[in-house]
Amino acid sequence: MLKRIRGHYYWVIAALAVFEMAIYGGVINNYNSLFVIPVTETLGISRTAFTLAFSVGKMGAMVSNLCMNKLISRYGYRKLIGIALSVCATGVSVLALSRNLPMLFAGTILVGAGDGICATAGITWIIRRWFRRSQGTVLGVVTASTGISGSIFAIILTKVMIASGWQSAYWFCAGCFLVAAIILLSAVRDHPSCLGLKPYGEGEAQDKKHRVPDHYWLGYSEKEVKKLPSFYLTMITMFICAFGTYLVFYIVVPYLRDNGVSQTAAATVQSALMLGLCAGKILSGVVSDKLGAKWSMLLCAGYYLVGSALLALFPGVPIAYVVAWIYAMGIATVTINISFLMPDLFGYRSSGMLIGLCLAVIPLANTLGSTTSNVLYDLTGSYQLSLWLSFSLHGISLVLLMITFLWAKRDKRRWEELEGEESEQVSLLQGQSV
Repeated sequence: MLKRIRGHYYWVIAALAVFEMAIYGGVINNYNSLFVIPVTETLGISRTAFTLAFSVGKMGAMVSNLCMNKLISRYGYRKLIGIALSVCATGVSVLALSRNLPMLFAGTILVGAGDGICATAGITWIIRRWFRRSQGTVLGVVTASTGISGSIFAIILTKVMIASGWQSAYWFCAGCFLVAAIILLSAVRDHPSCLGLKPYGEGEAQDKKHRVPDHYWLGYSEKEVKKLPSFYLTMITMFICAFGTYLVFYIVVPYLRDNGVSQTAAATVQSALMLGLCAGKILSGVVSDKLGAKWSMLLCAGYYLVGSALLALFPGVPIAYVVAWIYAMGIATVTINISFLMPDLFGYRSSGMLIGLCLAVIPLANTLGSTTSNVLYDLTGSYQLSLWLSFSLHGISLVLLMITFLWAKRDKRRWEELEGEESEQVSLLQGQSV
């Protein structure tokens, strides 16, 4: 039995990745939005101040994502995931002990420091080492666990808060992080070669059903890609898309509460949103494998447009369940889809750096978006302006995505022509030397 498990350890890695993302996503998707009202009322601070503390934490996430690729290459995933989860546990413990705003800042910074390893960038690194075939589907299922766990955690944390207070809910989160750290340190291996294995699908004949994805083209080096205008347009587009996303993502619960929805019902809508996030990630992975990352990205961007408009128009239950689901389907645009899109647009060589860079841009947009929505709330007394601003930004980002894809396609064609010319010159020189 143990020998059979060892021979198929890539599925153990996938299961461990699902577990880690479930714990991390369950906490991260709820430790802000569910706690806005109880924490601000207890500590006597404004919603803007509360959001600012979590926004500063996202700056830690930005630095973490920028450093992720180099850190894992030097120290390995297994060691770093154990450290990162332990740091997250410490950060949430500080939040549970918070009695003032500076302690909130300290806790969120510690949690943000673990983001690069615990979230999409780190998971993408380990999945790409263990899987050659069906990477999109596997990564979609793995990251979808954040939606399922987010839904479950929304209900659990709400019940804990009602029964024992928000501090107890934070302690529960810290305990989950510690358990995950122990399990992953014990079982994760950085590469199949550590067990004398090959990645899943390596060396198999690639038929039409299991074709080699487009992202296996070699592509540009890290220096070359920084000279491309399409690279900078991609970064700008990702920022606009993420900014529009996080104008809304953390305000769904307080927005519904302000419109007369009970705490329990609002938490249930948050749960529906997390399930929509789960469905969106799985769908993105399957569409990416079947049709390509570009179609997956455009599909999710369309969900954004519809969802943000409907959320502004229908703030009550039961329609809010459906609206939250539709909106959440689009969130894959700024999470899992980045891991598919960067290799597709710019090639395999620079994809690690690009994924880390994009996922570092996302926390910056997260910071500005979530802060802006609460500043607008303090100024106007409503989240309506944030919702319609989000709708407008998603429309702009959808247009920019299409322009980016055309521009990147043109750059790829030029790259292939230059590669072909260089190959011909090498062949001629070799013929002359013979």
